[in-house]
Amino acid sequence: MKETLKPGIRYEHKFTVPPSKTVPALYPEAKEFQVMPEVFATRFLVGLLELTEVKKKKHWSLM
Repeated sequence: MKETLKPGIRYEHKFTVPPSKTVPALYPEAKEFQVMPEVFATRFLVGLLELTEVKKKKHWSLM
């Protein structure tokens, strides 16, 4: 582990959720998903968390 990795480091990543990343857009052919609210789909949320972590490490030169 790099010495630069210390508790409390911060990084902010902003993201506007487009319609393509909502639950109904996951499987357009699934009628069940089409009645769901247009909220950020969990699978995309997990990917965004991973991306933010990578960007944070790059920002703090931890990679």
